[in-house]
Amino acid sequence: MGLVKKLITGAALLATGAVAASSVYARKHNAELEAKASSADSKEEVENTLGFSFKEPSKMLENLQKVGYRIYPDYTLAEVRYEGEDEKGLTLRVSKVLSKEELNNDYHLYAQEKDVYVNDTLVHLLGNDDSVSNILFDKDGVAYTMVSELPMSVEVAQEIVRSF
Repeated sequence: MGLVKKLITGAALLATGAVAASSVYARKHNAELEAKASSADSKEEVENTLGFSFKEPSKMLENLQKVGYRIYPDYTLAEVRYEGEDEKGLTLRVSKVLSKEELNNDYHLYAQEKDVYVNDTLVHLLGNDDSVSNILFDKDGVAYTMVSELPMSVEVAQEIVRSF
């Protein structure tokens, strides 16, 4: 969707209250997901439970550390959470069944979107003010999304994807 169309759509949603309804849906959907989730101690445990392997980035935003894994077996997806001292961070979601769009779980409207190629992989970037908050791509039959509470530059987003 182009920028103008997104802005018009966003304005229309705000005018009709659909954003509030979307926010309620998002909270309900997330609560349902969380009720079926379980923690995992390792990447291997996640892979064994879900029945597929996936990659994790070797590069991450500065000052973020991996804090844990969550498994959602009903949805055949997993999350890897990275956080800083202030608990803000980035969530990586992976699935072999869901598409990257279904996997995304980010209900924000972004003013900018851009497609770039990183090592022959098409990567969809979403953000505001020339920064990236959402990264979507497919690699080796696995869908990946990364949603960050800490906006980053396009270059940093590409470095992270390149490190998979």
